[in-house]
Amino acid sequence: QAMGILKDRGIRNVKLLIVGEGSERKYLEELVKKLGLEDSVVFVGKVPHKEIPAYMGLADVFVLPSLSEGFPVVILEAMAMGLPIIASRVRGLPEIIKEGENGFLVEPRNPRDIAEKINILLTNDDLRANMFRNNKEKAKEYSWENIIKKLERVYTYVVTRNFVSRR
Repeated sequence: QAMGILKDRGIRNVKLLIVGEGSERKYLEELVKKLGLEDSVVFVGKVPHKEIPAYMGLADVFVLPSLSEGFPVVILEAMAMGLPIIASRVRGLPEIIKEGENGFLVEPRNPRDIAEKINILLTNDDLRANMFRNNKEKAKEYSWENIIKKLERVYTYVVTRNFVSRR
């Protein structure tokens, strides 16, 4: 629907790649036909995980219009590629996406908001470049090395606290 809004605003130089499979595919294919977006939307289908970076490398923006998420790995993968993120304001995503710094949060089921944020990012090279740098840096926080260090600190704290409280 956001692509239809962009098209209605005269923004035609945008392509949407939908990578992966899911129960919504048939509905989305019908919606694309209904909105006349066959030239703007490409359904890639399921791809091997090792090919995902190649597809992300084709993108200028990563959009996750999810209705329910925890901590999606795909967001970290997009961040590691430096992609600005547009994601729904649900569960764990506001902890990852900082408004205007590394992406934008949108209300669930709000294609107008998504279209607006896509347009902002595609027409503001400086903002997109800044988010690129911020996401590359932020993705490092979630490296295995950093996660292990954080876990070590937690375990050390728990063990030390438990030891002290038993004395």
